[in-house]
Amino acid sequence: MLIETSGNSKIPTIEDALKLISTSVRQVILDAKVGPPSYEKGLANDIFSTMSYFASLPLF
Repeated sequence: MLIETSGNSKIPTIEDALKLISTSVRQVILDAKVGPPSYEKGLANDIFSTMSYFASLPLF
């Protein structure tokens, strides 16, 4: 899923980005500073949920 930003730029969701790079990297460092108002919208929970999902996948 792509999210359209202003103009014609499109960025992948975090899930899609991680799926895309998962076969070519061994470690991903996610540096996210979540504060108001994004925290109230659930961004921190979305990040933790996504990372927990990918951490539970079997290693190749």
